[in-house]
Order: sequence, then structure tokens, then C-alpha cells
Amino acid sequence: MRSHERLSYDFFDGPLPPVVFPGNGGKRAMILFLTGGSLDFDLDLLSPMKDILRENGFWVAMFRYRFCGGERKHEAGLHTRIEDAVNVFSWLKKEHPHMWLGVCGISMGGYVATHVVPRRPDGLILIAPAAYDA
Repeated sequence: MRSHERLSYDFFDGPLPPVVFPGNGGKRAMILFLTGGSLDFDLDLLSPMKDILRENGFWVAMFRYRFCGGERKHEAGLHTRIEDAVNVFSWLKKEHPHMWLGVCGISMGGYVATHVVPRRPDGLILIAPAAYDA
């Protein structure tokens, strides 16, 4: 089995395929990471957390938000992050219907994760979530 599986989605505008890292062992549980930080956030910063989860049998899904790091960076915003997170979560739930699927949001990703809640994740972890007053 490969150490990760690259997926493509037709709802993204740009080369942002999420990556799914299968866990070691027989667990059928996946965590979708939603990052915070700048539009140039480096997913490699999450490698230690990803590795610990995988060693304990969890699958890990990660992706870069639309327009991050590209020429269209100015089009990105909180609304595009929320759309991307909801779309990726919905796709993962459809592709892995019998897998426990939780969401982990870090910083602004924590705020974004709260918008996935109506899609009924099996678990929700918020790490230093951002809060916005609309």
C-alpha cells in the first residue's frame, strides 16, 4: 500500500488535490485537518501530528485551500476556506461512508471547522480556534 493517496476533485479551481494518508493498522477512522495561518501555510508543519495519528491507526486527510500561494491569492478569503472544507468533508464522507470521520481545526481552521458541523462529523477537535464577531 502506498503511504498516501492523491485525490482529484472537480469542484476545485486549481491544483489542490487533498492527500489521504492511510493509518497503520486496521482502524477505519479518519481525521480531516483544517489549517489556519497564512495563505502560504506549509502543510509539512503538521507532519508530527499526522505521524502520531497514523502510528495509532488513524487515516489523515489534508489539503491546501483554494487560491493559496498562487497568482489568484487575492481571491481567497474565509468564505473560500469554508466552501473548500465543506466540499472536501462531503466528498470524503461519500467516498468512505463506513469510516468514522472527524475534523480537527487549528486556529482559523477551528473557525472553519465549526462550519462543517452541520454535515455531522463523527468528532470535532478545535485547537486554539479563532473567533470572529460577524
